Amino acid sequence: AKEPALDTFLASAMMNAWDVGTVVTVDLSIDPVTKTIERATGDFNTTLDVGDIFTTTGFASAENNTQFQVLEIVSATEVRVSMPEGCVAETAVVGTSFKRADRLSIGITKKSFSMEKAFLDLTNKALIYKGLVANSLSLNVAYGEIVNGSIGFMGTEYESADAAIEFI
Repeated sequence: AKEPALDTFLASAMMNAWDVGTVVTVDLSIDPVTKTIERATGDFNTTLDVGDIFTTTGFASAENNTQFQVLEIVSATEVRVSMPEGCVAETAVVGTSFKRADRLSIGITKKSFSMEKAFLDLTNKALIYKGLVANSLSLNVAYGEIVNGSIGFMGTEYESADAAIEFI
C-alpha cells in the first residue's frame, strides 16, 4: 500500500513530483514464446519507456493479468517484456488494458516542510522546525526483505511551542 506522506517526502528528496500512470484500454495480444505484447492500435512510445513496469488486465487467462517490465520497444505497437512463468498466448483480446506504474525521476524543484518535534514524555512542549528541505536519501533494498531507509532534512529555523501541534 502506498503511504501518502512517504510519497511526498520521496518526491521532495528527488526534487520532483510523481508521474502517475493512466489506464489505457486497447486490444492486446501476448506471446510468451517471443516475450512480446502487441497492441491493435495506438503507440506504446506515448505511454511507456524502457524500464517501465506496467500491469495488464482483461485477459481471459488470469496468468496474463500481471506486471511486466519493458525491455525493448520493438515498434509503436509491440514491446518486448520480462515475462513471468505461466503466461499463455492470447490474440487481440477485446477490452484489455494496461497501466504504467507511477514513477519518480530526478528534478530541480525544492519543496520545503514544517515539522514538529514533541516532547510528550516530560511536558507537552514542542519544537517547530521550518523551511526543512530533504538533503539526503538512503534506501536499503535487499532481495526477499522489506525495503527500508531514511530521509534526512536540513532547515532554516526553529521555534519552541507551548503545546504540541500548536502551529497547525
